[in-house]
Amino acid sequence: GRDVPIVETGEWGKFLGELKLTANVKTRQILIKSYQLHPVSADIAEDPAIVALIDQQDDALNAKFGDDVHRVVAESETDLLFSDSAETPLGNLAAKAYRASTGAVLALEQSSLIGAGIAKGPATLMDLHDVMPHIYDPKTGKEWKLRVWNALGADLELIFNVFYTVSGLMPLGAPTGWLISENAQVIWEPGLLNRVPFAQATASTLAIPAIKSIKINGFTLNPQARYKVALADGLLHAIELANSKFQLGLDLFDIQDTGLEAWQSVVNYGAA
Repeated sequence: GRDVPIVETGEWGKFLGELKLTANVKTRQILIKSYQLHPVSADIAEDPAIVALIDQQDDALNAKFGDDVHRVVAESETDLLFSDSAETPLGNLAAKAYRASTGAVLALEQSSLIGAGIAKGPATLMDLHDVMPHIYDPKTGKEWKLRVWNALGADLELIFNVFYTVSGLMPLGAPTGWLISENAQVIWEPGLLNRVPFAQATASTLAIPAIKSIKINGFTLNPQARYKVALADGLLHAIELANSKFQLGLDLFDIQDTGLEAWQSVVNYGAA
């Protein structure tokens, strides 16, 4: 029955939060005295102890990967920014890399699963790695791997419709995770979904498909055909979970492990 304060500093290390508390030892009550956000900018002097720790970890990474993680391997002509609510060149970079690495006809990724953006100018191995830095498994020593799913066209159509329907129902800019696709053309009409306020929506109005047409490799999607789809473990796990929880009936039995980590495909593609 007591209030619990919650504070947040934002994302991606842009701010450092300073929270001061007062404690009453008699009443055992703790109150917030003040809270302040401190911008983390390039003009702040480095802490030698922290720099030493970072250098130590960089040396360990260099030894593990047999290369200098700060070696420049590419040049970005523009800022590649992260967004979890829209298609971006950063997300397209990952999807293009997946398809190029596997030879799949289609590649999929979700924008909210993408990592850090890349600033305009020189890009290092670490910069490209951090486009898809998830998730390290200490048991295997690996991060998310690339898979190739031999997907039924009808299942792909369902996945596209689910993602686009949710996106059409949410407010513009909502962090729902945009579905990024490489070598697919999707025509959709979100206005169909927005004609009725969500609070007044019925089963019949929500059943209106947001997608008007889907083409893969230049051809209209065939619900009975099979398509090789490249995707990383994160999106695959999300699809598997949704399939189990909502009994979608997706055929997920034919999925091949490429043995390639997702970040490796981005590095290879970006450095080529």
